[in-house]
Amino acid sequence: MRSTAEAFCDRLRDGLKVQLQLGQMKAVKPFAQTLYSETLCSEPLPAEKGKDGETSPLVEISATAAAAKVGVEDADDGGEYHRGLGSEFKFPGDPKKLREASKIKLWTAYLRAHGRHLTLARYPQCTRLIQVGLPNRLRGEMWETLSGSLYLRFANPDVYQSILKEHDGKTSMSTEEIEKDLNRSLPEYAAYQSDRGIASLRRVLTAYSWKNPELGYCQAMNILTAAILIYMSEEQAFWLLEVLCDRLLPGYYSPSMHGTLLDQRVFEALVQRCLPLIHDHFTSVDVQLSVASLPWFLSLFINSMPLIFAFRVIDCFFAMGPKVLFQVGLAILKINGEKLLEIQDDGAFIHLMRDYFGSLGDSAHPNSSDPRVKNITNFQELLLVAFREFSVITDETIISERKRFRAGVTSTLESFSKRAAIRNLKFTGRFSKEQCGSIYDLLFKAIWEEPPRGNGVTGSDVVMGLEGVMFNDLMSNIEWFFNLHDKDKDGSLSKDEVLQLSESLLFIFRNEPGDAYLGAVSRFMTNAFEYGDSLLEKADGTGEDPENAPTNQPYLTLPTFRMVVLADEILESFFDSDLSASFRFDEPAAPIPEEPTGLLGGLMSTILTKENKNLFNRVADEIGKTIGKHQVDQKPSIGKLGKQLALQEPKPRETLVRQRSSSSGAVPSAASSGPPTLSSQSLPDVSQLSLSEKSPAPPVTPLIPTTIVMERQTFAIDAAKDDDEEEDSMYAIGGDDDVMDEVDAFLEAHDSGLTDAQKAEAQGEARI
Repeated sequence: MRSTAEAFCDRLRDGLKVQLQLGQMKAVKPFAQTLYSETLCSEPLPAEKGKDGETSPLVEISATAAAAKVGVEDADDGGEYHRGLGSEFKFPGDPKKLREASKIKLWTAYLRAHGRHLTLARYPQCTRLIQVGLPNRLRGEMWETLSGSLYLRFANPDVYQSILKEHDGKTSMSTEEIEKDLNRSLPEYAAYQSDRGIASLRRVLTAYSWKNPELGYCQAMNILTAAILIYMSEEQAFWLLEVLCDRLLPGYYSPSMHGTLLDQRVFEALVQRCLPLIHDHFTSVDVQLSVASLPWFLSLFINSMPLIFAFRVIDCFFAMGPKVLFQVGLAILKINGEKLLEIQDDGAFIHLMRDYFGSLGDSAHPNSSDPRVKNITNFQELLLVAFREFSVITDETIISERKRFRAGVTSTLESFSKRAAIRNLKFTGRFSKEQCGSIYDLLFKAIWEEPPRGNGVTGSDVVMGLEGVMFNDLMSNIEWFFNLHDKDKDGSLSKDEVLQLSESLLFIFRNEPGDAYLGAVSRFMTNAFEYGDSLLEKADGTGEDPENAPTNQPYLTLPTFRMVVLADEILESFFDSDLSASFRFDEPAAPIPEEPTGLLGGLMSTILTKENKNLFNRVADEIGKTIGKHQVDQKPSIGKLGKQLALQEPKPRETLVRQRSSSSGAVPSAASSGPPTLSSQSLPDVSQLSLSEKSPAPPVTPLIPTTIVMERQTFAIDAAKDDDEEEDSMYAIGGDDDVMDEVDAFLEAHDSGLTDAQKAEAQGEARI
């Protein structure tokens, strides 16, 4: 123990030295003034003394709270601590029934003894106080302390304001979606019936959408943000939303909602393990558990429970992690187990859950003769069952279950996205559904390997483009290839565009053996330039050398291009059938060579590694070039010519243009007026024209959930009430015991499994 403590002190000392060198310690004091706990734990007012002349600790704490009540608005440096909309529009619930005064005193004592905000030490007593409930004014600060967003806000000062300033007046798809949902965010709360609350919510959601443009905005983020803004300032809510989306609930608020769907699968597995009768009954009557449980997880019970109880669940969520959602969900099902075994459809399930959530404030034992047991509410019983009977659900359990179901959920999302994309295609041409599916796979494989710049192409664009080439005849293919290289769409190719077209042909024929296809491209270029020069000279009528003409002016028309192609047998055959046949959706798998076995086989496998084979092939190629018998053994792209014909030397071509007289100008020859040399570095990257590779599973297409979040029910218990009547009793001495009594009474009545020593220890902790 001592060595561990010394190691901790050494690390703390080293860390403080580093922070002093970075100058971060200077920012701690002004940052602390933005926190309510700093005001709450400030120096107490002069306290009354007891009969023995000593100051009573409870009176001292009460005086501190009174000082906070009087001077709560302003911090020591004249600035104000960060607060939420509840300080202006009142917090949900009745402060008197929520025991705000007792909670403030208990938390003041704990914070003074064990540190606050950046230096808070979390002992078991801290978790117990959180389970009882956080006081309204301290809730926002404790949320960001427990979640870790406090440290992000400290490390990134003024980032929130700079994002708003930088993107002021800008719009995006996310901002348009945000505007649609603003008036549907907790409309029953007074703050969101005013422009001030709506403006705060808009700024936080907009700032986060600009900070994380890949995620942007997703449904249910508005409800969650509206809830935390009741207790937190805009900057605090902004950083808490960052932690929620990135770390605590990853994938919950993404376009595909894969995190929420994954946790729903995990929750169903836990129900099957812990509550098999309910699971079997739901399976037999075909009731979907996710109909009710999905909104629980997505909105952290805000959309289902009264706010005062949902915030208690969120308190525990930030303190103990996402496992709380599963524990509370299982406890809800177990408490209502008998009624759940009687339902027959989804509607009855939703109606039962709605009635139960509406009765959370009622007594769990209304007929009990013990007044302490009678005061135990349904919500307190819910937390007791969740944290005691389902304590076996740990963080490790959730992580392992997520790993087990992640692949299946991802595959389901991908399959659904693919079917939806194919179903929404406006034009499928002559492709079957299976072929459209193959196009979808190959498109998203290309997007995954090299993300497009700008808007990119859509699935409909690819289907229309392929339909225009895979089902064409000879003349249509020639026209398609011509239009593909006619960039300015003026009906003719310039010299530069002719060169690019030739480079495309060379790229397509790059794997063909022999020189037959290379000779065909060479003859095409020579004939094309002869015809182009001839037509250009006739058009000018000046007798000037066509070589000096600008390279960007119209040079080769479609009829001329068609005539040049048809003059060559190889090119004619390529455009007639080979071009369309080169677009394939699948490729026969290459045979897998058998692995050598035995001692000799193992030795050969060790020597003939992939690197050694490549080195040997390169050496053999160089030797083949030297002796003149080099041949590249590659699979041809076209492969229509026979081997003997492909390896023949190209024949001398005959000019297609009648020889002109010397008086009409210089006749271009192969040596003087041949086409410019093609550079391999200028070859266009058209490798994506090949659809021959089988792609892996495509990424998930964005899904927009529209009906998964039920409309929130309004609960009368959430009505904000004035806390003026609470001032007289808020700081009374001795009121802290009443907060624990309401839980201890139920524990005493149901703690048959505890020993006497454990009961005495539990009672002692309750009265600390």
